[in-house]
Amino acid sequence: MKNLIITIGIVVFIVTITGMQFTCNQMLHTKQEMKFAADEAAATAALCLDEEAFGDGNLYFNKEKAGAQAKAMAGLNMPKGKCKVDIEFFAGERPAVKVIIKRGRLTAVSKYEYVAY
Repeated sequence: MKNLIITIGIVVFIVTITGMQFTCNQMLHTKQEMKFAADEAAATAALCLDEEAFGDGNLYFNKEKAGAQAKAMAGLNMPKGKCKVDIEFFAGERPAVKVIIKRGRLTAVSKYEYVAY
């Protein structure tokens, strides 16, 4: 009888650990997908420059177009569920775009900035 109780305890422990490992692997995979989507959205948003200002030698983002393109790209790369996409623009010598994707408690951040040559 003692062996049966110990065996049942070990089986319950192994099943619990296997379930936790599956959940952790699923969260890691989701986090990697979110990071990829944030990277792609930031790179896409960084391509949307104001053409008139760029012709004058200034780097300014077309915020409406960049925001729409970044959200569309995040939607293409994150089709499995709803996620919140926040976009921040930074101006100055090195303009940058920061994309934050949130889904539940997970957050992925990607920043794309222009480097002065």
